[in-house]
Amino acid sequence: MKRRFSRRPSTGCLDVAGTVTALHPDQAALAASVAASRSDEPSEPAQRGNHVPLPLAAPATRRAAPHGLAGFARLPGLPGIARLPGHAILTRTAAARDIAVLSAVCGEAGDLPASPAERDARALALLLDLATPSRDLATPFDVAASWPASVAARPASQAAARATADGQSVGRGRPRKLPGVLLVVLAVQTVLSIRLVSSNSAFPDEALYLWAGRAEINYWLHGGAAIEPFSTFLSGSPVIYPPIGALADSIGGLAAARILSLCFMLGATTLLHGVTRRIFDRTSALFAIGLFAGTAATQFLGAFATYDAMALFLLALATWLGILAIGNTGAARLALLAAAGSALAVADAAKYAAALFDLIVIAIVALATWQRRGRGTGFAAAAVMLGTLFVLLAAGLFAAGPAGWQGVKTTTLLRHSSNYPIPYLLLVSAKWAGVVALLAVIGAVTVACTRRSRPIKLLAGVLAAAVFLVPAEQARIHTYTSLFKHLGYGEWFGAIVAGVAFTALAGAVPPAKAAAARRIGVATVCLAVVPAIPWATACYGWPDSLPLIAALRPILAATHGPVLADERGNVEEYYLPDEVNWRQLYGTWYFRYDDPQTRQRLTGLRGYNDAIGHRYFAVIALNFWDTAPTDRAISRDIKRLGGYRCVADIPYSATGTRSKFKVWVRDPSVAGQ
Repeated sequence: MKRRFSRRPSTGCLDVAGTVTALHPDQAALAASVAASRSDEPSEPAQRGNHVPLPLAAPATRRAAPHGLAGFARLPGLPGIARLPGHAILTRTAAARDIAVLSAVCGEAGDLPASPAERDARALALLLDLATPSRDLATPFDVAASWPASVAARPASQAAARATADGQSVGRGRPRKLPGVLLVVLAVQTVLSIRLVSSNSAFPDEALYLWAGRAEINYWLHGGAAIEPFSTFLSGSPVIYPPIGALADSIGGLAAARILSLCFMLGATTLLHGVTRRIFDRTSALFAIGLFAGTAATQFLGAFATYDAMALFLLALATWLGILAIGNTGAARLALLAAAGSALAVADAAKYAAALFDLIVIAIVALATWQRRGRGTGFAAAAVMLGTLFVLLAAGLFAAGPAGWQGVKTTTLLRHSSNYPIPYLLLVSAKWAGVVALLAVIGAVTVACTRRSRPIKLLAGVLAAAVFLVPAEQARIHTYTSLFKHLGYGEWFGAIVAGVAFTALAGAVPPAKAAAARRIGVATVCLAVVPAIPWATACYGWPDSLPLIAALRPILAATHGPVLADERGNVEEYYLPDEVNWRQLYGTWYFRYDDPQTRQRLTGLRGYNDAIGHRYFAVIALNFWDTAPTDRAISRDIKRLGGYRCVADIPYSATGTRSKFKVWVRDPSVAGQ
């Protein structure tokens, strides 16, 4: 809202719609300069058509009044208006706050500070704390505590609550309670994810990471034989998420490990509220969390026991710590920025692909700091976070050794391209994340059109661009794998600025229709959840392997030879740790076999064919799902070459597909061949 300042004969009155009557020529000039400096700050819409005269206290009264604003009380019959003893009557509108602050600082002409620079410093320090739409005016606040140290000669013990980076007041005693809407959103998010927790058996990735965590913990505690070289093929450090997930699994099984992921996702939603509230406003924050909590990726990751939920939470934590640092100074600020960089490093270690969003987080913190404290301070904040991140990642890679670096390269940096067409990948990305992407773009355009500040415009653009990072990267390598869950990372950042789109709708209509506009926003958020529910359910629809595990248990207990199973036998390894050893297991993604006669090394289908011909495997268990073409080729080789007999044929249905688990064991009559 652009404010207009003009002189009137009746000095000391304020039009709530935005016209301020100056008290003095010096005050008018100062008010104009301060209002211009705040043109990019968020402000509440003025109460149009309501001209409220605000009489200012006389100089004698002002001098006699106690210092500070801690003693004011609300005037009866005037909701939203409070009296500052000896200063002015202060309303909740931005214009009223401005003139009240100016009158409190400047007083009459004879009470002006000695220099214009000192006067401006007082006013700007006050405005940073009071001129905010979300500040609770009922919170006690000491005016003198906000003056520069060179101006205020009061002891530090008299300083009251200070504003944080978003202009929110920091409570002096008890912490601020969570908003009721946030609690409702978290409850809905819990219901949407918890329905999936017990609906299916372990996915191969879940089984792999939980088993890896068990092995790592057992090795740390008991030592003994070497464990599997997890760091060479896992796409995250085996010492970050797997042990934490395994601890939860040891307490309550697979369901507890999945609930741990739900806790991480609830934490990410809570941090989303805090970040959005500090960058923009509370209304945008509430819309943002409602939108994010209902996405299909959020529902899915809240019931999926892998490193994804933990990595997303750590990215959110790093962003929140960096934004929180803006409102602090000195050692506290450096500590928060270093903690933000550390959270980024742990997120990257938990899931290597999370590094795609490192620069996004650092840019958000740098631009938000630039907006509040200046360009130089913003660059300094980015340098601290980037330096901390670099040092910790370098130390982690050094500790992991060559095997860890190999895992980073093979699973992330040099990941093999697939053959999915780019239009298809972009189409499914638009289906799953299109609503958030569209609203994020609208929010970024809104900020660009309504704000004058360059850093806040750039910040909105960075947030909107984050939604498109994952589709662009997976289209680059033509890969469909993990696209669904990776989209959730970008949606978290996009939801921040997407919330602004809903707030802009309420601000663009007349005040009488603002409530209806907000209801439309709430309805849009609710409608976006409707298609996300079946999408999350469908992505949770892999074959239930529990009947297969029941059939394999007695077979593997009596078998000690090599076992060929889908996904390298991760599910069998997780559910049957006493019946099978990792050294026995081979998978259908990759296989290498050395022919005992020719000494020739064979891979892929040729390797399977030759191994089956030599009766190399003692047990073969296939599900004809992810690697269905390979499974069918192996099944044909078994039928053609013989030497195996089928002992289990278990039908299943998953996401509309009907197929069978099949188990073969080596025929004893030809076992010696």
